[in-house]
Amino acid sequence: MQAQVGQHQSGADAERQIMGSTSTDGTLALSTLVALVGVGGELLGHVLYQLPNLVRLNAQERLDEGRMIAQTLLGEHGNLLGLLVGK
Repeated sequence: MQAQVGQHQSGADAERQIMGSTSTDGTLALSTLVALVGVGGELLGHVLYQLPNLVRLNAQERLDEGRMIAQTLLGEHGNLLGLLVGK
């Protein structure tokens, strides 16, 4: 009889150890998730902060490219433009 009681108690202790281990793992997983979300949030914030700069830079490059094309066309056909404008 005592052997059975001892087995039950050791079984309960084992359950507590398993539950404690699971709880610790859950806490570790949750803290890891919070850290990742924090890093992801910082990264997302940085990207959103830099997005206008990136869009502006891309637009500026396109405008510069357009200006170069326009200058080339005007340089090649400057005489025609002078006739049209009256210079």
